[in-house]
Amino acid sequence: MRPSPALPGRLAAFALALAALLPTATRTRAQDQPDSAAVLEKVKGGAGLAKVREKLAADPVGARFRVDAFALNDDKALKVTGAALVPGGTDEDRAEAEKAIRAQVIAAVQEVAEAKEFKDFEFAEKAARGDALPHVALQKAANEAGKTDRAADELKFTDAKFDAKGKLVVSGLRGANPKALAWAEAALPKVLAENPAALDADGKVAASLDLAAPKAGIEWPLSAAALQKALGVSRVRVDRAFLVARPAKADETNPSGAAWAVALTGFVIGAEKPDATAIGAGLAKAFEAAGWPAVKDADLEALTGADNRLPDPAPHFQKAVAEKPGLDGVRIDARTAFGPDGTLVLAGVQPGLDDKQLGELTQTVRGVLAALATGSDANPAYKRLAEAGLSSDKLDKVKFRELHAELRKWAADSLDDVRLGRLYFDESSKLVLTCEAPDEAVKAAVERQLIDRATKTIPGFKAVAAEPVAPPVTEPKEPEKKEPEKKEPEEKKDPKEPEEKKDGAESLVAARFQAEAPKVVSGAEVRFTKFPGGLTKFLQQVVADPKNKEWDALLVERGYFDADDRYTVRGVASSEAQKKAFGDYLASLKGDPQWGPYFAPKPHAVPDLAVVPMPKLVERAQRVMPAYPAFDGIRVTGARYVFVDDKLDPGPRLVFDAQVVGRPSPAAAEALGRLIAADRAFYGRRLPKARTGEPRPVEIRGAAAPAPGDTLSSDQVGTYTEGFGALALQKGDMAKAKEWIDAGQLYAPHLSSVWFLSAYYHHLKGDAELARRDLYRTIELEVPVDFDGPSQRKRRYRVAKDLQGEKRDQIEKLWLTAWKDYREGAKPPAFAEPK
Repeated sequence: MRPSPALPGRLAAFALALAALLPTATRTRAQDQPDSAAVLEKVKGGAGLAKVREKLAADPVGARFRVDAFALNDDKALKVTGAALVPGGTDEDRAEAEKAIRAQVIAAVQEVAEAKEFKDFEFAEKAARGDALPHVALQKAANEAGKTDRAADELKFTDAKFDAKGKLVVSGLRGANPKALAWAEAALPKVLAENPAALDADGKVAASLDLAAPKAGIEWPLSAAALQKALGVSRVRVDRAFLVARPAKADETNPSGAAWAVALTGFVIGAEKPDATAIGAGLAKAFEAAGWPAVKDADLEALTGADNRLPDPAPHFQKAVAEKPGLDGVRIDARTAFGPDGTLVLAGVQPGLDDKQLGELTQTVRGVLAALATGSDANPAYKRLAEAGLSSDKLDKVKFRELHAELRKWAADSLDDVRLGRLYFDESSKLVLTCEAPDEAVKAAVERQLIDRATKTIPGFKAVAAEPVAPPVTEPKEPEKKEPEKKEPEEKKDPKEPEEKKDGAESLVAARFQAEAPKVVSGAEVRFTKFPGGLTKFLQQVVADPKNKEWDALLVERGYFDADDRYTVRGVASSEAQKKAFGDYLASLKGDPQWGPYFAPKPHAVPDLAVVPMPKLVERAQRVMPAYPAFDGIRVTGARYVFVDDKLDPGPRLVFDAQVVGRPSPAAAEALGRLIAADRAFYGRRLPKARTGEPRPVEIRGAAAPAPGDTLSSDQVGTYTEGFGALALQKGDMAKAKEWIDAGQLYAPHLSSVWFLSAYYHHLKGDAELARRDLYRTIELEVPVDFDGPSQRKRRYRVAKDLQGEKRDQIEKLWLTAWKDYREGAKPPAFAEPK
């Protein structure tokens, strides 16, 4: 058998060598084989040729050969002319495939000619090999066209065969897009215009397409949208996905002789290459959804090349977000990705943005991307990101605003003159809280609160303490840790150390909060701005100055910034008029350069001043204190505030002026403070609060009380009260009676008779509260049976013997009721007035 003239020159020698290996029967005519002319007669045309073509078309291997004609050569061998589709990725693969094809042609001729022993053949076919295989060539053309026409990507040319009439048929799959089929039909004659397998005897393309349409509802699995959906949330953005075919060895598992790969183009966010395994899983998912067999090979070079990897724009987003107070609480992490629908997905946290704020965030992100896409150093690929939609679904909602509100409330409840401003994530994603105060020592306490509360509120937030930086030492041999330990005791022992230069407020804050200072912490920061001065302390000093009579008895308890960031004064006024006047005075300070920062950017709030007249407090103290032995020898005459510039707790103190006899109980002031504090709703407001939240101790400042007449001894005053007081009551001289009774209570509170006469006096005046108060003191003094209770009772009977009549009967009945109540645990009157 001679080699076909159509064989390329470089394969001729190989074909000759292959022919030499064939059995002799296929090269020479055996004497017993059928006559060549007879065989030719049966297959050269008409029904015989048609049957040969039918048999070839029915066989997967035979269908790769188109018989154009049969003839006898000079050696009387049957010469076969036609076209062959020779698959294979290597010369060896193609030689093996060609051998298999020719064997099928020989078998078909033998069967049709009924000449099983005839083996003298010569082949003169035109062959399409490798990339020239029609389906491979068309796939390559579709891949090139897909760069501008995505419809061409919805084509898979799976095989090429000859039908029973010898016509080339290219089979495959197409997407639902009608443009895909239109492109294939238009491309077929162009791509195969010079392909020997597609040309008929006249040199015209004789080929058709057999492209299966997708099932109803099945999306082309390699559309960018379908694959993006299969990838889920990913840092990969697929702009294009298509099938690439290359020649490969044909066998039972791959009869078409084409190896397939999926090629992806697009870009990736981040410097790292995407996970090929994850992409493969996404491809498998997409193929499975379409009912296609998986394609394991993926060409990612056009996707993952350095030119297609974009640095994550998240740091640029965060920088822009940090400059917008309206987006406080938004943190954009460097985990930007794409959603299943191709939208740009932001990762991080957000405080629960409303529609307006989401719009501002979208506008901010698009503005950043536009800036990144323009300019000399820009990457135009960022423009494609900007064209995509934007999703904030992966921004975890955290209670950021609640955290901010809690910090502000804590500051308002705990610290004077401390304004906590913005809480936001800065350009490096650090949590930042702005703070203004007259003393930087508060910064440590604020930072500790910020860290503790943020750790509980923001998922993943973790404050990492850095190693403390040791102070420099002058002696290398001295251990670093011992140096501050030596200095501290020396500072405490030396009263002349410079720390005495601090004013009271600064010393207090430093002493109270310095121990709470955290180490240097990454992830959170308090950015401090110092006020020129402490306004609250200034106001407390102004109203406590006795020269400022208009502010007499005005209490400035606190000065803080409320939830709306307005400076607010909390305290107590003696009247509505004083309250209004103070509000006007406070407003006048906003023009003072020293205090102006307290009134900007927001004006101050209306002062929160409760109206508790100081005279009423004094009057209530005069009524209540005599009920308690702790106040014996003390008669309150007035009350005022003084400012004490104490290092640990500077501020106003409530001071009672009083007449004092003898040596009153040292616990009197403390007891008075407790009684007043118990009435939280009214009189208790008059007690200034310390920074701990507890009322500051009250003071009782007294002068010696003048005795009536020339009597100096308390027993003598008691005796005179019993005599002259009882006589005045008997005569109805109430003014004189009160004078003696008041003296008796002050100088002789140890006599039950004095308290009984006082109870009688108040009963006559119709004051039931004071009558009961004094009867309790009477009973209390007469109860002890192991001391002078009985003698006290006898003395009282003697003093009151002349007080007779209806009123005396009434006071005795009242005494019995008081006795019963006293025995059952009734308490003396409290500062809260009876209703």
